[in-house]
Amino acid sequence: MDEDQGARKGCQYFVARKRRYCRMTVKEGQHFCGEHIDHNEIPVEHAEVLRRIPCPYDPKHTCFEQRLQNHLKKCNARQKQNPDYIIPGINNDPAVTENKRTKSLAETEGEDLLELIEKIKYISEDVIPVVAKEIYCHSVLADELKNPEYGPSTLKHRLQNASLLGHIEHSNLLQPDTCFIEFGAGRGQLSFWLGQVACRNQHNLLLLVDKESHRHKFDKQLLLRSEVQVQRLRANIADLSLAHVPTIQEYSHWVGISKHLCGAATDLALRCFTTTCNIATSMGIIMAPCCHHKGDWSNYIGKEFLLAYGINAEEFWPMTGIASWATCGISNCMSRTAESDCKQSNRFLTLNLRPEEKEDIGRKCKQILDYGRLKYLEALGFRSKLVYYISEQISPENLCMVAVKE
Repeated sequence: MDEDQGARKGCQYFVARKRRYCRMTVKEGQHFCGEHIDHNEIPVEHAEVLRRIPCPYDPKHTCFEQRLQNHLKKCNARQKQNPDYIIPGINNDPAVTENKRTKSLAETEGEDLLELIEKIKYISEDVIPVVAKEIYCHSVLADELKNPEYGPSTLKHRLQNASLLGHIEHSNLLQPDTCFIEFGAGRGQLSFWLGQVACRNQHNLLLLVDKESHRHKFDKQLLLRSEVQVQRLRANIADLSLAHVPTIQEYSHWVGISKHLCGAATDLALRCFTTTCNIATSMGIIMAPCCHHKGDWSNYIGKEFLLAYGINAEEFWPMTGIASWATCGISNCMSRTAESDCKQSNRFLTLNLRPEEKEDIGRKCKQILDYGRLKYLEALGFRSKLVYYISEQISPENLCMVAVKE
């Protein structure tokens, strides 16, 4: 509260959660806005008119009691009728009715953990093909990558997008009459650069899917800088039925793309793409997943692969925790501080797990989880592979799934 409350012209209510004063304007002679009005300030003759009550849709905010009906018609918290393409839970696995976490990594006994690690090592080294490095740099981003004003963070995202565009092109997925569906589009940067390439072919659509409404989206820039059609859907992937999106039905080919789609959202996107659309229209999938530690057993599409090698639902949960070893900076932690200062370091030292070994096991775990997803796609007729699409120095989340319809 470093502001002089008495000198403020706006609302004098301090919002503790935001650590600042409310920024709404107030009526002349009052100290609070309508939302935070002090009832002691309301003149008796206006008490009935200015009385505020909690909104029935969302009690976190209030409204004038006399204007309740008008407020309910325009309140953002009101229930809205879902469009036809929103079908709650359509992409959840109907075969799994329970998603209870049975045992976390921290709760896993030492012997059980070592046994799980041995399974991970065996599958990674004896079952999964060697993951190759296939790092591309699409020409559409060549000038951007030479811009001296860009810092490491900006360059990182452009390098990732350049390589993903290269994979889309090398997989022969840049065809006319194609709908490109970006799951978890965020601000739409990947689609923005894809639009610079896709506009060279006629009759293409970029469909951006995200459950949030992000600021500073690239959609308008995309419309201005390319001839490609653009549509954005605000939808949870778990509830999205592509078969009920009218605008995309006229396109002969569909391509699913994403960059760093988090945890179980990758599984939901793959199930959405392969089960709610006409498989005959799908051409390919280029997806770079991330946050494997946020996966869940109920929606993971590679269950059949894991079960075949002795990893069941109970072991899946600690396995997702092991996946986080690849990106949590264990080596840096051990190099900066004493071994006893790192969380659970003593436990892993007694198991003879060095920091470098833990990171390697975490990477193996990520590969296994993604390879299980590829086996699901192969059963549907996709020719698939797992590649490193960017160097580990750029991002530790550097795996990409490439699947093309036979």
